[in-house]
Amino acid sequence: MSEKQREIETENELLKSKYSIMQHEWQCQQHLIGQLIAQTEEIRSQIQRQAEFCTLIGSTIGDFLWKATHKPDVIQMILEQDKCARMSQMIEHVLRSFYETYRVIPTADTDEVRFVLSVIGLVANLSTTDAGRKMFSNSENGNKVVKLIVCILCRLKSPSGNRLKKVSYAALYNISIHPTASSLMENINLIRTLNEEIKITADKEDVPDLRLFALKLLSSLTHNVCTRSMYNLLEKNITESDILCLTAAVDSETEKTARQLLENLRKVKAQYEKK
Repeated sequence: MSEKQREIETENELLKSKYSIMQHEWQCQQHLIGQLIAQTEEIRSQIQRQAEFCTLIGSTIGDFLWKATHKPDVIQMILEQDKCARMSQMIEHVLRSFYETYRVIPTADTDEVRFVLSVIGLVANLSTTDAGRKMFSNSENGNKVVKLIVCILCRLKSPSGNRLKKVSYAALYNISIHPTASSLMENINLIRTLNEEIKITADKEDVPDLRLFALKLLSSLTHNVCTRSMYNLLEKNITESDILCLTAAVDSETEKTARQLLENLRKVKAQYEKK
């Protein structure tokens, strides 16, 4: 065998050896990757189970707290100065997490929706008092809570979101009674949502109590319009003919609220048309 052939064979042996080593390393890496994938899936599964458990706990505790705050003494205890900030921060965190997670709101029978329903119900109960309305109207976290409820409300669809809609309308209505709260609800999507809610059309499910909730909130927002920008929103997005139809409603509360709303809009128009 010539020197050249021996060199070639030596090189081939070296290449085979390197290939064998590389193949072994590749197999080891594949095995390691497989283990990492399995560990990742297990961790993901654990996180999912933990998240579901936390949501269930939150939903359960939130429901108890919502029911407990039907009692004035419980509301007073929660709204003590040292607890207000923590409570509003907790509510803001829950609502923001829900809003940022779900671009499409899930159906009403999920733990996530029940949790948010109870939290907004808590806001509605707390804001039945002057101290509660002040907390949501005058504090930074309280303002964020109001704006998040508005954002969530504007994403809700009927009929699956009707219960959450009602509680949201109730919370916003209670807060809107505070003199400085209406500016927090100066939102074109909210005004359009309210306008759509009060319409009576043949292709729309008739939900009189939901319509009344929307009417009351809109009536409250038009009671004292402090800015021209809010007036412009109302002027361009509220259909007065639909409200006029409701002045002939069967139930007296809807009729009364519709008439009051029309009167509010008349006064607002007179106020800003002069300027």
